[in-house]
Amino acid sequence: MQQQITIAAWAITYVNDREAARRARREFNVALQPSTVGKWRKRLLETGRMQKIKPPGRPRISTEANYAWM
Repeated sequence: MQQQITIAAWAITYVNDREAARRARREFNVALQPSTVGKWRKRLLETGRMQKIKPPGRPRISTEANYAWM
């Protein structure tokens, strides 16, 4: 988790997700896509944390009735 926060902070600093992904490869030996780094950067800027926020409401339930049309 700490690595994710550090990489997201690099993306904010560099204003370039690709550069942050390259630095993560050098520093932590972790291969990341720039899109993943961008997702982490966006999450950190919007919520101030790295954990995913659960969507509101009741969880979806799958039953056989849902698949009756098959």
